[in-house]
Amino acid sequence: MLAVVLAGFAVLAFFFLVVFLVIGAALVTGLLIRWWWRARTIKREQAAASIEGEYVVVESGDAPLSSQAQQSRELPHQDNSR
Repeated sequence: MLAVVLAGFAVLAFFFLVVFLVIGAALVTGLLIRWWWRARTIKREQAAASIEGEYVVVESGDAPLSSQAQQSRELPHQDNSR
């Protein structure tokens, strides 16, 4: 009789273990999909964002350079890598 009760508990324990593993796998899958979707959205937003910063338009032909462009040509390159 004791063996039957222990076998019943073992079956119930196995059943609940399987149920918890399936629920856990579903939760992890949901979280991974949410993380992937968020990363995808962030990448799209970054790709669509405009590039900001300082730049100089180099004029072509015989037109004179603007004073700001000439100043930037005359300034030595600064190495800030140290």
